[in-house]
Amino acid sequence: MNMTEHWLQQFQSLDKKNNPHSALDELRHGAFLRWEKAGFPSTRHERWKYTELMGLAETPFQLPTPSAVLSNTVLQTLLPAVIENSLRAVFVDGEFSTALSSKISNNHLHFGSLHDGFKMFPQEFESYLESIKTPIDSIDDLNTSFSRNGALIFVPPHVKLPQTIHLIYLYTRTPNQMAHMHNRVHLAEGAEATIIEHHIGHDDNIYFSTTVNHISLEQQAYLNYYRCQEQGINAYHINRLYLTQARASVTNLFCLDFKGHLVRNEIEQRFIGQDAECHLHGFYLGKGRQHVDNYITVDHQVPHCLSSQRFKSVLDDRSHSVFHGKVKVAKDAQKTDATQHNANLILSTQAQINTEPQLEIFADDVKCAHGAAIGQLDESALFYLQSRGLDKETAKQMLIYSFAAEIFLAISELEIRAFWQAHLNLYFSGIPLHEELITC
Repeated sequence: MNMTEHWLQQFQSLDKKNNPHSALDELRHGAFLRWEKAGFPSTRHERWKYTELMGLAETPFQLPTPSAVLSNTVLQTLLPAVIENSLRAVFVDGEFSTALSSKISNNHLHFGSLHDGFKMFPQEFESYLESIKTPIDSIDDLNTSFSRNGALIFVPPHVKLPQTIHLIYLYTRTPNQMAHMHNRVHLAEGAEATIIEHHIGHDDNIYFSTTVNHISLEQQAYLNYYRCQEQGINAYHINRLYLTQARASVTNLFCLDFKGHLVRNEIEQRFIGQDAECHLHGFYLGKGRQHVDNYITVDHQVPHCLSSQRFKSVLDDRSHSVFHGKVKVAKDAQKTDATQHNANLILSTQAQINTEPQLEIFADDVKCAHGAAIGQLDESALFYLQSRGLDKETAKQMLIYSFAAEIFLAISELEIRAFWQAHLNLYFSGIPLHEELITC
């Protein structure tokens, strides 16, 4: 069986499990026909010129079967610490786990299939499907074809969710397995929410996952969103986030990557209302032969909006990072204020970095700036710490930790900051968690 036949077989097996809604069924079949023709993007595509997907294209990934799902006892070892007063929704190999999740009592939150969206929000979902019919590339089509589950989060007007929503995606030891998730998040006028999207997996085998998030904020909505990836060292993961912001809305988005073999994160943000703000922060670690690619576009279509991007990486061994950050300012988007910066710390002469901060400006009354930096540990700072009695490895870890801490100090919610800093400490041996960093 060739790879074309393999993907068709996987699609047909999934097709039998679905209870088709006519509009969604039509969308899925159209997406698969395009996917079948195009396949995975190659480095000949401008968007993918630094990220080679040959390993994906040559591996016969399988959809999970019920017998492949591990017991809840085993899965507990993968689960992160519980955030106090949070709603936890757990997906295991793409399937929602009631046993591992919190009891959801809020009628405006739902975790299930896209088909369920039509039952809960029929009018909104008909309009939503129309908005996603034009894919950026074949990755969108792949996800649309194979995704069965996801989070549907609709926060009503002027409601401030008191609980953090913690979406956890667990990937088991099953070899050559794939899972595809599709999340829809909408904050109505004046609504507020904090959401964590957390991907965690075993190191044992190769597996592949995609997640597509469509997030929209109405006027004066406020969203804190954290995406963290801690998958297995052999995992392939592609994450795509589409964000639309109306007037005076605010988004704080944090992207954290600690593991994975090949990771691609994309953010496509668009301002459609004035006086809105979008702040993007990212931190990613690279070891071994890890490849982490961040591809970001911020689109200022209207005047008087503010955006910022600050991404940092630490690379060791033969790891490879890619940062492509573009700010687009339309002709009528006067009084735009946009900044972006990418800073990279390399610990090995074999590590590789490709960084491309870009500005595409068609307005004349704007304030825009961008920059990138690549450097090594400061030898004088390293010598100073050693002269104060620290061994070289501990001193090195402290300098790396302080380089990363700037991103985490941008988190305004102290409980969430403490959660992520405790997580960060797992990757820096011998460095204690400093309370002053949490509370300052």
